[in-house]
Amino acid sequence: MNSSEYKQALISGIEEVIDEQEAYLDSFIDSGSEQELFVASYIHGHFSVVVAGFLSSLGQLSAGSLDNINVSDVKADFLLKLNHSITEAINNEELIGEDANQVQSMLSSLAKI
Repeated sequence: MNSSEYKQALISGIEEVIDEQEAYLDSFIDSGSEQELFVASYIHGHFSVVVAGFLSSLGQLSAGSLDNINVSDVKADFLLKLNHSITEAINNEELIGEDANQVQSMLSSLAKI
């Protein structure tokens, strides 16, 4: 597999992981309680911002610079950025109490996907 094919395969793998995580959040639209829908929507807002920045950054890398990167590493880095974004919001008291706890709990579940 040449560098260009590897880059495309890597991006496809990352998009698949993102799609699976987004499907998890979207599942609360139909089957979740009102509170679960709130929590999933809150996370989804941060998720969308992090995804946009993340895919933009990956798209700008040259094919050769991706040779030592794999989907698992990128997923871990993405989840770290998402967790940082949400933790920063909680520290700024965007959410407090049980709402913040439920967001952290759902974020932990999302990381297992």
